[in-house]
Amino acid sequence: MRRFVPIIFVFLSNWAFADDLIILAGDSWAKFPCSAKSMEKMIKEVKAEFLNDKRCKETTELGAVASQWIGSKADMNLRNYILTDRSIKYIYLSLGGNDFLNRWSTEMTSAQEDALFDMIYRDLQKTISSYIKIRPDIKIILSGYDYPNFKADRIIPVFKKMYKQLGAPTALRINSVIVKMSQKMVQIADYKNVYYIHHLGLTHYYDGGPHSAFPPETTLHPDLISTFNDPGVVGGDIGQPTRGDSMKRWYKFVRDSFHLSDRNYFHVMLHTYNNVLVNIVSK
Repeated sequence: MRRFVPIIFVFLSNWAFADDLIILAGDSWAKFPCSAKSMEKMIKEVKAEFLNDKRCKETTELGAVASQWIGSKADMNLRNYILTDRSIKYIYLSLGGNDFLNRWSTEMTSAQEDALFDMIYRDLQKTISSYIKIRPDIKIILSGYDYPNFKADRIIPVFKKMYKQLGAPTALRINSVIVKMSQKMVQIADYKNVYYIHHLGLTHYYDGGPHSAFPPETTLHPDLISTFNDPGVVGGDIGQPTRGDSMKRWYKFVRDSFHLSDRNYFHVMLHTYNNVLVNIVSK
């Protein structure tokens, strides 16, 4: 009997952790991982002590912008879920990317870029604060992005048009400004309710550079990119785009310019787990 009681205690403790949920919310960098079940697959592989809330289809929205997120249908669904379901302990929130893509261009001065990033930061802070107000115990991981792959010869009209509106930036130009934006967003983490991670250079590590610029697993390891204690650290080669075949496939040979393949969204979730979630789960 003396040996049996501790075993039961451990079992019940683990069971309690398994009841905790994480829910994906926000823009396409949450919507596509939701559709691909990237978080669910990652949780299964690492045997994480929490589960994926499968209602993420209701809390994510393609094209979502931080400036108009509050009051959107996806936002209202998320508020309802975290208010009525106390088992949701963590929110994986992806927002701000579309605000950047819709407003930035190569014609901007450094001061104009700073003003844009300040605006995005305030909108994100307002959203995050509103969730903490109704759920003071909730933990929110604000997730950034990886390097894009914008090219003039993209077949998909929306990305072809976007590349032109951005001012036809080189990979170095747009990557540098995304790094700059990420450095601003680092400030949002309070290490109590809010944490930040970006994924700049993640696919460079797993897939290598475009046109064999460098082989896989030769750039900064994911464990060292945007770490828990230093989320501003970037990886990969800032002068190179993410490989075309690392991006989301639309039809047979058509590739996205900003969204990753299902395989790489799994890597994004794994990166988030290894660098953030393992440090905050059950704390």
